[in-house]
Parts: sequence; structure tokens; C-alpha cells
Amino acid sequence: MRISPFSQIFITLAFLTVGIGLIYFFIILPIFTDVKENTSRLIESQRMMLSIERSDQEIQKLRDEVGQTKELEFLLNQTLIKPEEAVDFIVAIENVGKEIGIQYNIGVENPNQAGARLPTVSFQVNLNGSFVDVARFIEGVERMSYYAQINRFQINRRDDIGNVSATINLWAFSNQ
Repeated sequence: MRISPFSQIFITLAFLTVGIGLIYFFIILPIFTDVKENTSRLIESQRMMLSIERSDQEIQKLRDEVGQTKELEFLLNQTLIKPEEAVDFIVAIENVGKEIGIQYNIGVENPNQAGARLPTVSFQVNLNGSFVDVARFIEGVERMSYYAQINRFQINRRDDIGNVSATINLWAFSNQ
């Protein structure tokens, strides 16, 4: 039986189509699938590497902060007073008063204040002098090497020539 030229062309095209389909299905498609899977794994590994690098940077930043904290620990301990060393703080306040030449009276109140975030020793300072002297006294307290906070400040005029009486309640923060 003889096959016509048209049928030969049709059969040849059918075999070529089937052959190309088989090549695509068994060779090219698995290669593309492998490439896609490898690309996904590569992208995931890059993301993990970036995450690790960020973590390393954060760890290094924390190490730097810890180093800075240790360096500042000594200074912080010098600015906080111990309750048993409240006398040193009182002497420092007295020195400020003597330097300015203002009349003062210093008393220790409750050793621990409930509203403070750190343990504190509370002091009340009564002052008599000019308004300028009271202002200089407050500036002197601010310049002291202790970590302190003025909680309450009351000032009253004593006479018409500018003399005032002031009451200052301040907390000196403690390391205990």
C-alpha cells in the first residue's frame, strides 16, 4: 500500500509533534522545574543570609550598647547617693548655700518616696534671701554631681525690698 505524499507529510508532522512533545515533557519541563525549585531555594537562602546579617548587626549594636553602659556605670554610681551617705549630699547642698551666701535650713524627709521610679532620699531646704540668691541656689543644685529632682518649690515674698523665703522639696536618687 502506497502512502500519498500528503499523508506522508501529515504523518511526519504528527511524529515530529509527538517527538517534540515528548522531548518537552521528559527533558525541557523537568529542567525548568529544577531551575524554578533551585531559584526558589536560592532566593530563600538569600533571605536567610540577609536575616542573619541583620541579626549580626543587631547583636553588634547591642554589644556596643552594653559596652557603653558598662563605661557609664561608674559615672552613674557616682551620681546616685546611698541612703547612709545622705550626709555627703547635705554637705554639697550646704556648700552651694555658703557659696551664694544665702540663709538655709536642710532637713531629711522620708527616705523612700512612693512616686519615684528609683529609690530616693527626700530633702526639704528652707531658704531666706533675695530672689536672685534663691535662683542661684537652684542653679547650684542643678550643677551638683548628684542625680536629683526638685519636686516642689514654694516661694513667698517677705518684704518690699525683694527678700523672699522659699521651700524646696527635692529627691536625691539612690542606688539602693
